[in-house]
Amino acid sequence: MPNQISIQMNIPTEIRENILVVLPEGNLSKLAARDLGELLKTESSEGFHHIVIDCRELVNISSDGLRVILHSFKQMKAAGGNLVVSSLRNQVASALEVTGMLKIIESFSDIDTAVFFLKSNIDSLEKEKE
Repeated sequence: MPNQISIQMNIPTEIRENILVVLPEGNLSKLAARDLGELLKTESSEGFHHIVIDCRELVNISSDGLRVILHSFKQMKAAGGNLVVSSLRNQVASALEVTGMLKIIESFSDIDTAVFFLKSNIDSLEKEKE
């Protein structure tokens, strides 16, 4: 029986104003996309439905990575939240543009602007509930 190698991508995260910021690094390959998907699913089940994926350290993204981002975006929207991207670099920006994902997923130049946008949306939703 052949040995199975399990590679897990270390995906740093931080929390800013109750918003999860995900900071993938390097190449978002098929295996790394799986890890990102699992991370986002876990964080969503723990109550994080407003997420920024910051792409400043992301060099390349596979079709699996694109699929995970789109699927996670749909999950966050269904849960009353949102998922946005920030700090897009050339290849990643091109991939999101060519697939049309930037027509539905908001993109921001930096993390702070993305967090401000999501925080503003959260505040607006809370005011509507009052």
